[in-house]
Amino acid sequence: MTGEHRHALEDSGRRLLVRALATAGLPDVGPVVVAGGRDGSLRMWELTRGSLVRAFPNRTGRIRAVAVGRAADGRQVLVAGGDMAVATVWDLATGAPLRTFTGHRGWVLATALTDGGRTPGLAISGDRRGALLVWDVSTGREVAALTRSGGRIDAVATAELPGERTVALSGGDGGEVRVWDLDRPGVAEPLTGLRRRVTALATARLPGGRVVAVGGGEDRCVVIWVLVTRQEPAAPYHLPTAVSSIAACATGFVVAHEVGTASFTWCADLLAPVSG
Repeated sequence: MTGEHRHALEDSGRRLLVRALATAGLPDVGPVVVAGGRDGSLRMWELTRGSLVRAFPNRTGRIRAVAVGRAADGRQVLVAGGDMAVATVWDLATGAPLRTFTGHRGWVLATALTDGGRTPGLAISGDRRGALLVWDVSTGREVAALTRSGGRIDAVATAELPGERTVALSGGDGGEVRVWDLDRPGVAEPLTGLRRRVTALATARLPGGRVVAVGGGEDRCVVIWVLVTRQEPAAPYHLPTAVSSIAACATGFVVAHEVGTASFTWCADLLAPVSG
């Protein structure tokens, strides 16, 4: 709301080179943030006071992607991927390691979790060699390999569409963004508008029920799509530098730039429900 600096999150005064962040709400703790570092460190802080809650053991090498969500049994879980070409799962509340998924053959650069729909508790992970894998976080079983060719995958996201349809989004080289139907693995539709490497994707449900996706990358613009129609409801936002990450919140999107700054953006007319 104000942009006021609240806390500096540190571990015993040690500053971390952060590669990835994810937030969650724990019933007995409150709002938390998990940060993965280039040195393989994985830490969780409570956001209200800025206090360190726990450190997770290093099982992935350098951390490049983290995601928080729920397994099919309702437990909150943390998924992290990194340079050892594996994705690991922890119980977020207890810190207990649950399993390691070893289906990748290159650095894991992006992770996301499904939440609801007919396919809850699935993880989507993309790697440097172009593999986009879907796996069950409860069992570690690979559910689908959506692609095993092409350029690297730097961004993934998930969304639940009307009719309990669950989709996964992937972003890669050349501005390619695909929407994958997880009820029919292998079926994908393109989203256009970005022309260079896609580095960030996020999704959100708007008032009125519309589900939108937002993406950005090296061409320094942010594009919004309505996922059901694949249309762009607003003109792209043009930024001074490349986009490094995007996160959705209740009132908009926070976009981080490669120069080390972040901006909050939202197109007001998107908030108005579609008539009829």
